[in-house]
Amino acid sequence: VLDPLFAILVALNILRIGVGIVGSSVAGLMDAALPPEERQHLETLLQDNMQGAIEAHDLRTRRASDRVFIEFHLVVPGGMSVRASHDICDRLEGAIQGEFGNALVTIHVEPEDEAHGDMDSVAGGGPITTNR
Repeated sequence: VLDPLFAILVALNILRIGVGIVGSSVAGLMDAALPPEERQHLETLLQDNMQGAIEAHDLRTRRASDRVFIEFHLVVPGGMSVRASHDICDRLEGAIQGEFGNALVTIHVEPEDEAHGDMDSVAGGGPITTNR
């Protein structure tokens, strides 16, 4: 009488563990946006490190396995040199990679007179501006 009961319990345990393994494997294969708390941390990081720029917008994030992909548009003054905007981008990339490790960062630099955002960058709407 106990053998069938134990067999059912063992089978249910194997099924539970199997579902957990499949679920975590599938999650590792699917891309997903960063969770809200990580995105907020990223936005704060951008604000704190974009001195010299005007704003950042069109922030997009995703995680694929252990890799984080971050892309955004960075608006700079129209007369800023390529060197100066590159320095800002290097500073931002360094700060992001310091916090997110294996991040692939893509920054599209726009002069302020040609900047246009397609998506809100902050949950409440609006661009990310520098903490001056």
